[in-house]
Amino acid sequence: MKYLHLVMLGAALAGPLSCASRPAPAAVDAPRLVPPDLHGEALALVPEGSLGWVRLDLATLRRSPHFDGTLEAARSLGADLAMVQRELGHDVFRQGELAVLAIFPPPGRGQAGWPLAVVRGALDREAIVAEARARLPNAAPTEAEEEGYRFTVIGQRAYLFAAPDVMLMMERGLVRRVAARLRGRDPQSAQDEGTFRALLARAEGADKPARFVLNLEAIRGLQSLSVRNAPQVDAINQLAGWAELPDASHIHAVGLTSTARAAREVADIVTRESQRMGGLLPVRLLGLSRLLNQGVRARAEGELVTLDVDATRDESRRAMRIATILDDLTGEAD
Repeated sequence: MKYLHLVMLGAALAGPLSCASRPAPAAVDAPRLVPPDLHGEALALVPEGSLGWVRLDLATLRRSPHFDGTLEAARSLGADLAMVQRELGHDVFRQGELAVLAIFPPPGRGQAGWPLAVVRGALDREAIVAEARARLPNAAPTEAEEEGYRFTVIGQRAYLFAAPDVMLMMERGLVRRVAARLRGRDPQSAQDEGTFRALLARAEGADKPARFVLNLEAIRGLQSLSVRNAPQVDAINQLAGWAELPDASHIHAVGLTSTARAAREVADIVTRESQRMGGLLPVRLLGLSRLLNQGVRARAEGELVTLDVDATRDESRRAMRIATILDDLTGEAD
């Protein structure tokens, strides 16, 4: 017991003596916040954790002779472009310089995803807010502030004009996450998050004017997913790719499946269906047999399936003009 008392006494004496002999620890500086460049990579303004996004260099895409036809083809495949324009309050496809459209998982199952859009270009703030108010006449606009950024909230949508030519429109439930990202308090963004990194690297195309990525597995976990004219889409868990429309047209996509067998099945179905369509008399008369028989290529490599579509200038023009007709023919052939 004496030894125990001596140890305790020594410890009691050593504490203040040792503290007196050591300098006080220097204060730790708080980490410096590094906000993203509003006019740099637009994906850097989007928080991580989305279900998918599409990035459109609209200024480049509009220079393509196929731009109008591409919009029509997207409508025929079920894309609600009019809804996008209503939500943003202006015709982003005609007036925007660059846009990122992302979707985030909402709380609970069965709800629609939470949208987030980043738009750069000529913006008329008053006209956009007026359009939102006209769309929701019973929703009185309110002003809110988060992380020093002011938002105009109308209904379930929040509008932030981070610069005269930069607007972010989002579900109001995303305001805190977006503000933290813009302030630099959240260091991760859609540009560098790990969920899609490997697939995006495999798809390449970082310099292409249209890029996209989708977490189809996560989307199916929230609600049923149906994509028209996309056979075996339920076998693909993630999808990434790009498109360019200069003179000719090229689409490149890489899908991640669960097994090598599923990847082979998807590639076989795409090849078989494109060749079947290429042999139809209406398609031959329209001069698109080469596109469907040779311009569509699908291959499997392990759990990945890769799709490439190459169309000449004339094929692109014809395909875009008759997008609705081809959509109807596909439905009848099924």
